[in-house]
Amino acid sequence: MYLAGFSGTARAALGFAVALRGHVAGVIAVGGALGFATGGPETALAADSTVAYFGSAGTQDLNYEEVFAMADRFRTTRVPFRVLAFDGPHGWPPPDMCGDALDWLELRAMLGGLRAMDSGWVRARLAGELARAAELERLGLWADALRLDEAIGRDYARWPEAKEATDRAPALRRSHVLAKYEAEVRRLARVHVNLAFYEPRAYLANGSPGRALRMLEAAATIGPIQGDACLLLREALVAATADQRARLAGQCAPASGERGQIPYRSDAGWTTPFRNASNTRSDHHRRYRVSSASAWSAVRAG
Repeated sequence: MYLAGFSGTARAALGFAVALRGHVAGVIAVGGALGFATGGPETALAADSTVAYFGSAGTQDLNYEEVFAMADRFRTTRVPFRVLAFDGPHGWPPPDMCGDALDWLELRAMLGGLRAMDSGWVRARLAGELARAAELERLGLWADALRLDEAIGRDYARWPEAKEATDRAPALRRSHVLAKYEAEVRRLARVHVNLAFYEPRAYLANGSPGRALRMLEAAATIGPIQGDACLLLREALVAATADQRARLAGQCAPASGERGQIPYRSDAGWTTPFRNASNTRSDHHRRYRVSSASAWSAVRAG
């Protein structure tokens, strides 16, 4: 069987994969993963090529870091995995990525002996992935290119055409610029999720909307406030000054397919001024535009 889940249900699906080992061929886990624990998926499923993990998270997902950390541990314990980021907050990925997940699980089923091998289908998919990896590198999206090149090397090791990707990956991995970028993105993701979600949620629960609002203001200096954080912002705005409302007026635009914007209460009644043109950008690298030190400095100053 195959399991799929979002957020907390993604974590449950990974737990079920361990409890039902031998019966679960793959897990699609979106916006959630598990921390390291003895007997967790990375150790319980180590070197098992018959089960596969497809993880994904939005670039503004409050659980972005944990999804990619899960993939790193699966790499170490040699569990088949793919992990992809999509442009957006804590939510399901777009349809094309869901289709990629299903195609990849089909590939892993063939490689694991659960499905008859269709060499023509595999070679066509490999050619498409090689072209995509080359295009990502040409566009300067080196982190995404490296992730795909290494995935191609893992999944298509028996096909000679994969050598193109396996030859490219080490050079990208040695790049100091890429190493610095990846470290900074991970760090900023951790800072942003705490400022945009966990900290303001705790302050609101303690009846301190003003402090929650300062957390959200600092978060907005790193990247846009989206998704579940917008509900916290709506609550915190009861303590906002006019200047704070003006500074936060670019936040919480609806993602594609959503029905509207998050309203807040003003002196004139309920209104929905939040817009953010950067939501339309596909290049999430520019989302994290200040250092984590600057973000924490803003918190301390507040």
